[in-house]
Amino acid sequence: MTGYIIINRQSLSKEDYECYRSFYCGLCEQLQNTYGRAGQMTLNYDMTFIALLLAALYEPDISLDTKRCAIHPVRQRERRISDATVYAADMNILLSYDKCMDDWKDDGSAVKHKEAQALEKFLPQLQQKYPAKVQTIQETLGKLYEAEAARNADIDQTAGLYGQVFAEVIAWRKDEWEALLRDFGMCLGKFVYLADAFEDRTQDEKKGRFNILSAARAASESDESYENFVFAVLNGVMGDAVRLFAMLPIVEYVPILKNILYAGVWTRPNSYRARIHRKEQK
Repeated sequence: MTGYIIINRQSLSKEDYECYRSFYCGLCEQLQNTYGRAGQMTLNYDMTFIALLLAALYEPDISLDTKRCAIHPVRQRERRISDATVYAADMNILLSYDKCMDDWKDDGSAVKHKEAQALEKFLPQLQQKYPAKVQTIQETLGKLYEAEAARNADIDQTAGLYGQVFAEVIAWRKDEWEALLRDFGMCLGKFVYLADAFEDRTQDEKKGRFNILSAARAASESDESYENFVFAVLNGVMGDAVRLFAMLPIVEYVPILKNILYAGVWTRPNSYRARIHRKEQK
């Protein structure tokens, strides 16, 4: 369930795109420096968004430099790293480990098991650094897996559990913004969970796996009515997220953040829906 909180490249200026990419490259470097190649391989756009959002809200000191790397050896790229980047990298490792373990349990994937083993050695230091947060995230993920095993199709309950995970991740500090960030994170987490379920429903059903949207599809008269239902739910959740975002006192990186929340998050759901319709027309 990663890669949904992304930019819409076509509607982002070149300057803002370069700025966004500097956060992405900064997170990549932080993961590599702290967790090595195994950590770097977990890099994703969702955590880039969190690093960007928290930097915009809390305005920590940012280290900006320009370097070449093994992935992009020809052209130098800017990197922005702050305490928010460090935090996002830590949370990225924690969630990536749990995702690999979940995939291994679901599919018996030896690759995912190996990836989980490579990340497992970092758990003690994360537990020491964020004892309450790590415990809450792991307990909530455990409840989510139990809900999925019980095939609980209640969207508020099951998707809400992943929303709670995202809320815990995005609530960086215990301060005046914590409650608002938690509500915002809850909405984003539910959106990601449901968007992922929308993409995976057909494959999940073929493999006999639980998908929270299967019941909605079975109750729908047609594919069109099912898709309309899904997008209505997604619109409602993201509408709440946007409303909460507008309440945060953010002045930096606003065009990038709005691009992500107003347009970027719809890239994959819209693309998947269009792909389905193209297949139907053939």
